[in-house]
Amino acid sequence: MANFKNPKTNAGISTVGADAAGKARFRLWGGGPDGEQLIVRVYRSGTVVSEGGGVTLDSTDAGNWNFDYTATGLKPGDQIFGLTNLGARYTAALSVVSGSGTPSKNHLIASWAAQYATNPIPSSDYLFPDAIPYPALRHPTMGPCTPLQEKCIGGRLANVSGLAVHCTAGPATDAYHMAAFHCIQTWNTNGASAHFGIARDGQVVQFISADHIANAQHDPGNRSWLSVEVSNPGRNEGMNADQLDSLKDLFNWVCNEFGVPSQMGTGFLGGNTTMNALTQQVCDATGASTTRDTAAPAASQGLSCHHWLDKARKPCPGMGILGQLPSVLKAGPQS
Repeated sequence: MANFKNPKTNAGISTVGADAAGKARFRLWGGGPDGEQLIVRVYRSGTVVSEGGGVTLDSTDAGNWNFDYTATGLKPGDQIFGLTNLGARYTAALSVVSGSGTPSKNHLIASWAAQYATNPIPSSDYLFPDAIPYPALRHPTMGPCTPLQEKCIGGRLANVSGLAVHCTAGPATDAYHMAAFHCIQTWNTNGASAHFGIARDGQVVQFISADHIANAQHDPGNRSWLSVEVSNPGRNEGMNADQLDSLKDLFNWVCNEFGVPSQMGTGFLGGNTTMNALTQQVCDATGASTTRDTAAPAASQGLSCHHWLDKARKPCPGMGILGQLPSVLKAGPQS
């Protein structure tokens, strides 16, 4: 739910994400002179696709009036406007809540999880078919994972440049423990996030749909890169064969779905002598370039990592996984 105060004429009040039923419920607060009507419009790509409301207001309503209006057929990215027919006043605030109460930025993941047991193959371009949506993970005694807070999810991705690899640097026995305790629990505290996670058994979990930004490696790396956390016992331990196979599959999907070239992104050299040497080896082995320009890695395309994209230059995903990145570009399963 989000409030947007004092909107101007035809200025966006909210971006709405539709739930599985394609409905969103919102409340409009305000009041006006006798005979004034409250109008609700839905815009899609700058065009009005529906208009409703038309509820007559009177002077006794000012300041404490509210109106529930349900629009059907909404799609992600639709914009809702509240205004009056006389053009003299605009709604003081607008709150948007999806029909099922799911967070608007997380509606694809939530609706996928709701049907996962009976229909595990998603129909959206922004969901990896071989992943499990994190709300579908269940522990026999602890139940489902805690929901990912909306502060962990950014705005819409304008484009996808590639896939950035991270590591959890902490042991987790399975996908549930990785997701619940090495991802969501930490992220809900610090506001970080990633689109995907790969557990030690190779299971891929999806946290954020690929049309939204994950707070994975700061800007400019967040703006156009998808991200994946690989579960490993310690910072410098590498992927096992199952994880490497899953990372290959995930990267191939990113390339095919978003037109990303199957290549290594530009490697960053600077600040960490040990990481620099391995970065040079990885890029030499794959024909990729290296740079000391802090903006160049984020402007490249392909397969990258936290260390190359983050302005803080964290030593993530560690030496083990960094050294395995060339194998992700090779065809065939890992033996």
